[in-house]
Amino acid sequence: MVQKQADKNSSKNKGLKKLFLLFVFFSVFASAHPLPDTKVMFHMYPSGAAIDITAPLRDFEIVFNGKITPDQKKKIQEYFKNHIKISSENRFWNIELVDYKISRTQDSVVGLYDKIDFRITAKPQKKEDTRNFTLHYDAFVHQIYNHKSIIGLASDWEKGVQNSNQILGVAARDLDGNIQPLNISLEEGSFFTGFKSMVEMGFKHILEGKDHILFLISLLLVAPFFVEDRKWKLLHNKKSAVKRLVKIVTAFTVGHSLMLILGAIQLININPNNIEIGISITILLSGINISKPIFFGKEVLIALLFGFVHGLAFANTITFFNLDISQFIWSVLGFNIGIELVQILIVLISFPIILYVSNRFKNIDLYRSAVSVFVIVMACYWMYERVESFLQ
Repeated sequence: MVQKQADKNSSKNKGLKKLFLLFVFFSVFASAHPLPDTKVMFHMYPSGAAIDITAPLRDFEIVFNGKITPDQKKKIQEYFKNHIKISSENRFWNIELVDYKISRTQDSVVGLYDKIDFRITAKPQKKEDTRNFTLHYDAFVHQIYNHKSIIGLASDWEKGVQNSNQILGVAARDLDGNIQPLNISLEEGSFFTGFKSMVEMGFKHILEGKDHILFLISLLLVAPFFVEDRKWKLLHNKKSAVKRLVKIVTAFTVGHSLMLILGAIQLININPNNIEIGISITILLSGINISKPIFFGKEVLIALLFGFVHGLAFANTITFFNLDISQFIWSVLGFNIGIELVQILIVLISFPIILYVSNRFKNIDLYRSAVSVFVIVMACYWMYERVESFLQ
């Protein structure tokens, strides 16, 4: 009897030991640093939304049941169509996968890990309310029980909101294990607010773009001169200098405006890193041209060609996905107006100074050479910085 009781206690202890080891195993597993939550950021437009989803690659490969390759766009689109549903006025929106890419990123807690970014568009079937809708989202969460997806607002065209991080809600299981839909209600906006925000966006883009400002000034510095015997000679007629300025600035404006439109509609799609490197090259050549004419009097044509490069860079700062044709035109127009306002401001401030200095000082070549060196050094620095970033 005593032996049986001892065997029973021993068996019970073994069971408790196994349970304890199992508990420790799962505790260790659970205490390992979890990967960051998935972020689902909405860009709201009058006719729909663009949705950026950023998730740990490992989590998506779990729910996708396999490795991700570049040729799986259709299969991935089907996944999101099944797990992201948006409805308003009792009708579901159309969901389309635009693109996805895999990259490695750094997290302060996890360290280096692989992530996957998706760009999705969502558009009502008819002209329905896009300010009030219901989001049925269970991507990732349907299979990874403790997964969380943070739903946020990145931008709102009609409210003039750019670069927002407003949290709209969280997609996760509740205490009953259910995933509740999220009712989203946005404040009413207006066309005027959206248009004004695009003007401000263009204005801000140029003010923050030191490379664009330096390039424009490089063009202005040679406007009061003409080429003779492969050397710069001063135009003593101020009217001629102003005419030459107008031609150069107009050519640059036409060039960047054209490429802004073509780039914004993605008719021309070039890697942004290549464009940024191209911009530094245009600044380098313009810097050399300040002291020694290398364009042989073709500055107007060069301003047009270089405007193409800078226009593509402008286009990379704006993305229009669910805009109808009229909204798209007004958005591009507003952004371009903002750019032009700053350019006009730079011309009005800097050109009179350039004209005064050019006519006032006899050793203007020395001053121009000093500015040339500065522009070349800055161009080389930006080129090195961008090439290094491209190679990483």
